[in-house]
Amino acid sequence: MRYRPGFEWVMGDGTDKSVCATLACVQPMQDAYRTIVSPGEFRQKIDRSEFLGIAFPAGTEEEFFETLQSLQKKHFDATHACWAFRLFADGTRRERSSDAGEPSGSAGKPILSALTGADLFDCGVVIVRWYGGIKLGTGGLSRAYRSTAAETLSHAPVQIRYRYVRLRVTVSFENMSA
Repeated sequence: MRYRPGFEWVMGDGTDKSVCATLACVQPMQDAYRTIVSPGEFRQKIDRSEFLGIAFPAGTEEEFFETLQSLQKKHFDATHACWAFRLFADGTRRERSSDAGEPSGSAGKPILSALTGADLFDCGVVIVRWYGGIKLGTGGLSRAYRSTAAETLSHAPVQIRYRYVRLRVTVSFENMSA
């Protein structure tokens, strides 16, 4: 059996595909991806506003939103809790972000950009902000959220995960040397 890059498994000379009928027309996929193993945190102050970044593994949207909800309860006194996540465990890429009350595009997209830049999946980042009395502007907010997210991700241990499929192939004894 050999693999022809692109779409299907091919047997021997390429004529007998009966054994691999279930794999025909399988689209090529990414077989490995990077993720974080355990949570990481980073805290910084920018113009009297305090930013706390928390990165954590999340295999599903439900896991992410459970963790987000517990973080929002824990930091109930925060002004904003902006977030983003990227998922890949089920074989499809999903990503979402939220500005959580900050000006549009100034928090969620920069956090997602940091996740994309680190090439990480199956994890989420929440940036909790306590307003310090000085307005940063949309550009300042974008830089603050992106730098906090990037630094938070650098404090989380990274692991490469491999996707695989187990197959059982049954071949009669007569066909073993064919």
